Amino acid sequence: AVDAVLGGAGVAGLLDAVSLAVSERLIRYDTSIEHDPTVDFGWLDISHGLTYANAARWVWNRHPGPAAARLALFTVFLCFDTGRHERRTSVAEPQAYGTADGDLTAAILDGRVGDAMANAA
Repeated sequence: AVDAVLGGAGVAGLLDAVSLAVSERLIRYDTSIEHDPTVDFGWLDISHGLTYANAARWVWNRHPGPAAARLALFTVFLCFDTGRHERRTSVAEPQAYGTADGDLTAAILDGRVGDAMANAA
């Protein structure tokens, strides 16, 4: 992450990458585990990555500097942490973008991850 920022992506580019990664993870989330009492992970855990990236972007835009840059770098850790369930299961395989048909909700509910990502893009 530090190399990306120093390589020219900048803090805004870093936050874009984090937001995209967490968004795709949220779209891949398997809703069938939502009410499983043996799984201590849910969509809300993933959404924290988006919330934190949004907050870090707000701080960077209003008060750029070393403290705001450190906050942005911490979002990389949080992005990694939002994948802790995927790393323990077989759902971590990234999927190629599918076909955008304009119905993001249906694609998510039908489990068509590639189509959902295409509709969200």
